[in-house]
Amino acid sequence: MYYPQELPHPTARRPLYGNYINKTVPRHQKLAGCCKDGKFVGLMIPYLKEYCANSSVHGFRYLTDPKMRHFERRPISELIVNFPFSRFIWFLILVGTCICATIVYVDLTELYNSARVHTTIEDSMQPIFFVQFPSVGLCPRSRINWPRLQQEMPEQFLGSDASAEKKELFRSFFAAASGVHLNDMRSLGEFFENSTLAAKISQLDGLDVAKVLETLNLECTDLFTSCQWRGKPHNCCEIFELQRTEFGFCWVFNSAISEQMRQREKEDKYYPRRTAQSGPGTGLEIFMRLNKTLAMPGLRGMYIMIKQPQQWSEAARLVPHDCHNKISMVPRYTGSDMRTRVLTAKVRRCIFPDEVHDPHYKNLPGFVYWRGNCRTKCHQEHVINLCKCSPTLLFPRHQKGA
Repeated sequence: MYYPQELPHPTARRPLYGNYINKTVPRHQKLAGCCKDGKFVGLMIPYLKEYCANSSVHGFRYLTDPKMRHFERRPISELIVNFPFSRFIWFLILVGTCICATIVYVDLTELYNSARVHTTIEDSMQPIFFVQFPSVGLCPRSRINWPRLQQEMPEQFLGSDASAEKKELFRSFFAAASGVHLNDMRSLGEFFENSTLAAKISQLDGLDVAKVLETLNLECTDLFTSCQWRGKPHNCCEIFELQRTEFGFCWVFNSAISEQMRQREKEDKYYPRRTAQSGPGTGLEIFMRLNKTLAMPGLRGMYIMIKQPQQWSEAARLVPHDCHNKISMVPRYTGSDMRTRVLTAKVRRCIFPDEVHDPHYKNLPGFVYWRGNCRTKCHQEHVINLCKCSPTLLFPRHQKGA
């Protein structure tokens, strides 16, 4: 049995330009007539209608659906019987949807551009031996040998024929300068607030302040009692080195700043030191006892800083005297993938070591590019802008007259 509805005959495509059967007017003449007066819209309307009728995007077909007019011919809409009200509603819906989609797209684009750099954990099981043990700096508040300052040092640097007034000026100035660090210069400020002393300071011209303070500094044996590294005893004076930092002279462990330690780093592949274990007894243990007869009156305690071995200085914390302290650290090594170079330094929030022409690039000459060294360079430039000089006690010597 034959059912016409089961096998419908394919209908012919609706002609775009009039009736194809009409032979009286050639087709090419109709096409020319559409664009003869520049009516491009009239030419495109048939294509747009066909797109709306066959589009898979929801809502477009209602704009050209011929049944919409029959839907409008209801008693309740007799006043607008000749106006395609339903199509107008669908048009507003589509316009509103496009506007909302555009707003969402702009918001997502801004969110993507602002968070294009993602931090991921590459290897959470890598042995900590591959990461250098940090450098530990110990900076006593009373770091000079007070009896030597009062007795023999003035004659050593000023000569035996120096007047008593000049020797007293020497003692007052270096007693104030010994406690100076970048974040606290009150002791030196109090010295220059004394107009009498400040007027005589020219008598000490020619003295190297850093060299005098280094000579006045307490010896290693005056501070350290015992040291252990990875559970084994070591000579404290062999593993600690006296170095200049932003806190003045400090005793630093596992550093690669001085020429001697830099040469050792080149020759010894296991220096700076590393540790393969974690927990108590696997790092550095120090027992210190300051001889009170050598300390400056009224100054006790010590500053401790944790930094990279190739880093000049870092922020320090004050450790009180007569106490037992433990400091724990989590080894974490962060690097930037080379693909982040396609982004600007402002977006990725970092600068590669070879981007020396970037206006935000700052580093100490001859040092590894670390964030800490960049910060020290900023501190040095700030001091130069204020004082027109770079104190060799706090910053490295890299330029003559800097």
